[in-house]
Amino acid sequence: MIVALPYESGEIIRDIENAERFMIYELEGNLIQKEDLAKTHCEGITAITNFLKNRKVDVVLCNTASVSAQSELRNAGIDFELGISGDTDEAISSFISQKQQKLCS
Repeated sequence: MIVALPYESGEIIRDIENAERFMIYELEGNLIQKEDLAKTHCEGITAITNFLKNRKVDVVLCNTASVSAQSELRNAGIDFELGISGDTDEAISSFISQKQQKLCS
């Protein structure tokens, strides 16, 4: 599974549509296999969605996303979770923990 978080200085930025960078984590089971800080080199949600799709992202963890951003992500087959903020490493750890709890219940 590949998970992306809109990133600036170690933190999740507020709005996915303004993201210039994403911290991208490649997960295998409950372990982080690889992490990469990737610059988008693009503007607008359509271009950002294409960037994420080209990197085979499965899930985006973000704070906010407009209705059009949510629609773009859905149409590209990318899941997303809203209301996520703070440190990216803490957010991915929490995501992994929640995923593990769902599998165990």
